[in-house]
Amino acid sequence: MSTLEIIAALFGLACVWLTIVRNVWSWPTGLVQVLLLIVVFWQAKLYADMLLQVVFVVFQVYGWWQWTLSLGDTKGPVSSRIEVAVRTLPSPSWWLGILSSIALLTGLFSSSLIYWTDAQYPIADSFIAATSLVAQTLLAKRFIESWPLWIVVDSVAMFVFWGRGLYPTAILYGVFWIMAVMGWMEWVRSQRQQYEARTDTR
Repeated sequence: MSTLEIIAALFGLACVWLTIVRNVWSWPTGLVQVLLLIVVFWQAKLYADMLLQVVFVVFQVYGWWQWTLSLGDTKGPVSSRIEVAVRTLPSPSWWLGILSSIALLTGLFSSSLIYWTDAQYPIADSFIAATSLVAQTLLAKRFIESWPLWIVVDSVAMFVFWGRGLYPTAILYGVFWIMAVMGWMEWVRSQRQQYEARTDTR
């Protein structure tokens, strides 16, 4: 346990909560978290997760930009627009591409870790990284389907981080699991309200 890990956990909690309520400030908050986790995971020799956080630095900036652009889809004065509208995948067939991408990335990451590094839990670590990348991409695009992927990520991550002695981070991901369920429910409710609002204006 380290002070840095605890601070990262606190920023992570704030980031997920802001994401649940669709607040655009979730992205800069998440940016602070991933910068801190780069150091935490390097020290724990969880290299796939460390590299994932490096990639997430780019994703945080990209998601912040995407959500800021999408604020034009919401009603109200520009100065008060901080909550984005949500959407669903265009077709269930998208899941084939999503799951195939996760499998491919997991295989690529894990084989590289096994061959080149002394990484702990290379397959599980790589699965977390691969699924997180896909989920983060969907989240940046405001797709509700990002949430079930985060639930899977959090489930695996809890055991991996606990096994490496990263107890605050493991507990954090347990809280993330609960918050991901809440986020899924909240985004579904928000989409229903968006649909009803569109229907009322016709």
